[in-house]
Amino acid sequence: SVAFLVDMSYSTGEALPSGKRIIDVEREGLVMMAEALESIGDQWAVYGFSTERRDKVDFHVIRDFDEPFSDEVKMRFEGIKPMAQTRLGAAIRHANRLLGRQNSLIRLLVLLSDGRPYDIDYGDVDYAVEDTKMALWEGRTKGISSYCITVDKKSRDYLSHMYGEANYTIIDNIDALPISLPLIYKKLTV
Repeated sequence: SVAFLVDMSYSTGEALPSGKRIIDVEREGLVMMAEALESIGDQWAVYGFSTERRDKVDFHVIRDFDEPFSDEVKMRFEGIKPMAQTRLGAAIRHANRLLGRQNSLIRLLVLLSDGRPYDIDYGDVDYAVEDTKMALWEGRTKGISSYCITVDKKSRDYLSHMYGEANYTIIDNIDALPISLPLIYKKLTV
């Protein structure tokens, strides 16, 4: 079972040289991935999140595990848009709870993000990174593996601390995400 957790923060609205926004390319990649997962029969879900302080964490269910891949679900992909901030720890904990309910030998959480965890009331940046690291560790204790795909070139400084040395990919050309995502998934599940 795989759950994709999509960062829907303001910064994903940044325009790319191609004229698309980061969030648009992430959405395209997820739609292609959804179609591929449907064809091979893997259990999958797509969730999005955006935050405004600790008491407003918006968690969007684009497609849950037991839902058919219907026209209604396909329309929900259009709701993936930039909203607020990136309180990763809370979103990861909720996605891990949902993923933990799946009766699968492999349970994988794939995070698509454009950068560092941030929320106004996190305080300092170190706390945001440590909270994310703790949420990932909590998932591992329940048998959930995690992997991060990001476009933040500055993230080398903190990604290995949060995810471990081999549990993330930095994509230099975000426009390549729709092609890269299935290849990354295959590598993670072989």
